[in-house]
Amino acid sequence: MIILSDKEDQFKPSTPDPHFDVTAPNSNPLVASLPAVVTKTESAFEVSWDQESGPEEPANAGSVLQQISDQAKRDTLRFPGSARAHANFGAALAKAARVDEAVYELEIALSIEPNDYLAGVTLARVYVNNGNYDKARQLYEDLLRYHPKNDSILLSLAYLSLRSGNYAAAEEHLRTVLKLKKSDAFPHFLLGITRLQIGNLHGAVSALKEAARIDVHRAEFHHALGVAYVMVGDLGRAERAFCTAFSLSPNTPGPVHALSNVLIKQGQPVSALEYIRPYVESHPNDIEARDILANAYFDTGQYAHARAHLQAAVQIGGEKLACHVRSRLLTNIAATHLLEGKIGPAEGELNRAIELAPRSLSIPYEYLARIRVRAEEWDSAKEILENATRLFPDQQSLRRLLAGVHALLDSYDLAIADLRPLYDQGIAEPETYSALGSLYEWTGDYDSALRVLTEAYSRSPKSLPIINNLAYTHLMAGQVDAARSVLKSLPRSSKPHAELIATQGLLRIWEGDRTQGRLLYERAEQMASSSGNRDLARRVRQKKYLELAKDSVRRGDLVGGRLEIERGLSIRVEASSFKAKLEELLRKL
Repeated sequence: MIILSDKEDQFKPSTPDPHFDVTAPNSNPLVASLPAVVTKTESAFEVSWDQESGPEEPANAGSVLQQISDQAKRDTLRFPGSARAHANFGAALAKAARVDEAVYELEIALSIEPNDYLAGVTLARVYVNNGNYDKARQLYEDLLRYHPKNDSILLSLAYLSLRSGNYAAAEEHLRTVLKLKKSDAFPHFLLGITRLQIGNLHGAVSALKEAARIDVHRAEFHHALGVAYVMVGDLGRAERAFCTAFSLSPNTPGPVHALSNVLIKQGQPVSALEYIRPYVESHPNDIEARDILANAYFDTGQYAHARAHLQAAVQIGGEKLACHVRSRLLTNIAATHLLEGKIGPAEGELNRAIELAPRSLSIPYEYLARIRVRAEEWDSAKEILENATRLFPDQQSLRRLLAGVHALLDSYDLAIADLRPLYDQGIAEPETYSALGSLYEWTGDYDSALRVLTEAYSRSPKSLPIINNLAYTHLMAGQVDAARSVLKSLPRSSKPHAELIATQGLLRIWEGDRTQGRLLYERAEQMASSSGNRDLARRVRQKKYLELAKDSVRRGDLVGGRLEIERGLSIRVEASSFKAKLEELLRKL
């Protein structure tokens, strides 16, 4: 029976929803655009907008701007009725971030000549940067009547439509631009971002591929294309696009962050280290990069290195770091301690994480509960999980853990009640199906167990816990051929856990090979013991004697059956013991 499965019992780093800072690669200062932030969650993604971050100005930029501004001001004094003089002065003031003065001069220019292009687009851009999108849109629409085929105005209107959620209008403006300038990369880029927002992922890939093809030397286009590939789940192509972006701009945070994350996601943490480690050495205050580097070290088993970078990130961020971010970093520090067997330091970090942001993450509660379970402190684990499920009612992993603790306390009705509503509502995760089916099996309700587990198997045919629990339940119901068929569907790359090896041992006993069955049970016991799960090791040993006893009875060897029962009863198991089943079998002899 798998309730607290090996998969869930691992202490893995908690990572935020992946986000990608996509810079708007626009070299035309008259086009409104800002960097986009694409964030992917489990079921969706969204595009938000960062504040404008243009290239750093040279050291003498201030004096140059001042000279330009002074000259433009003199022109307005010489030609007070000239719209162009006021437009030039307003543009210089806007460039120098003297916003109120810029607006004043630009409005004068437009009052003199309403169709002045420079004054209109510059003032609209000022409004965009200040977040006054309605005024900006009105200005662009007024200008469009005078300049109906101007791509800068159309692109700016597309950008504003995208920001306001009017995606149809954004795409219409962009199609108009592409009719005028099909070979311009930026409209294809903005079209790709628009299609990402509306969920047309393959259309986004197509548009962004075209942008990258037209302007192959712009890192931003390859970066955006990589993001689109991540969204469609093609991590191999995403890796190649991010590699190109990185080679073109190795010191830009976005490409190296994205490339390293994708490599880790593909199970290549060593390759990720080759990119992210030197970047962190040259950018030591990049907290996100340190977080990624820690994840790479985590996946290579270098927990002390991972912990050092997580601690550095907490220290660098200090009080400016958001509470939920600090809480997550502390939780990951605790995970490194747990994987090194350092329970005391781990508990300290978990308690700090919960104190900082009690409603932010469920993982600190899960880890604390697992610590209590391993210490066989069932009531304490139950109390932690009951509190956590109130705070995070939609977190199914908490519900499964609580059901597991109830099962360990022999409260199977409560355990089933924890999970059955999720199944009835049709929202159960594969692990929830697996756990519920296992609970039904334990109570002897094989029909319900097989119904739940067969449905789970049809949804997740490669899930090891589901395969194990379904095969095991078939065996408990005496359906040997069905169990054998299910076990044959195990993925070749799967790494069996203790319960799965025990199930394979049970199959061998049913097939008549008691010696091989016994050996597989002993191997499962050794694996559980080596992982530090002493109670599971004892349960596996007790279960071995129970199944050998049942096999002896089926063979008519009642003396041998009693001997195996006595061996099983001599083993002391604190939770989910097979003692009652052994005693019941003994009474039948």
